[in-house]
Amino acid sequence: MNAQNFLSEKNLQMLFELHHRQLNETQMQIQSITEKGSALILLLTGWVVLSDSTPNIELKVVLALGIIVFSISASLLLIGHANGRRRIALVVDRINNQLGLFSESESGESLYPSHWKNFGQRSIFEIVGSHIFTILVVAIFAIVAVSIK
Repeated sequence: MNAQNFLSEKNLQMLFELHHRQLNETQMQIQSITEKGSALILLLTGWVVLSDSTPNIELKVVLALGIIVFSISASLLLIGHANGRRRIALVVDRINNQLGLFSESESGESLYPSHWKNFGQRSIFEIVGSHIFTILVVAIFAIVAVSIK
């Protein structure tokens, strides 16, 4: 099979759908990690803060360290997913260009707006920065809440 046959309209459409689905799945994984990670930290914090007994200093230190390690792990996992999402987005950009979705028609307009052209060029922190920020804010809140209990 030569490159010309592989880049037929039908194959490009199939790749287009596959990679858009992969982008959506990756974004859902990123959101799930953020939501579940934040919920787990908040549940642990609520359990400690609402318990009848006051935790000793050793338990507070262990909880704070655990929250820090968990937050760093979740952030690294998010960055890994963002790398994958970015690679998929670069392929989607190429497919969109091959399908002519940015080409201007006779009316002078393209199907996709020109600012979508650089979709795959976004940095990793543009993709997951807000998610990492959310986890870090929740972690800081949890550490402070456990510390003052």
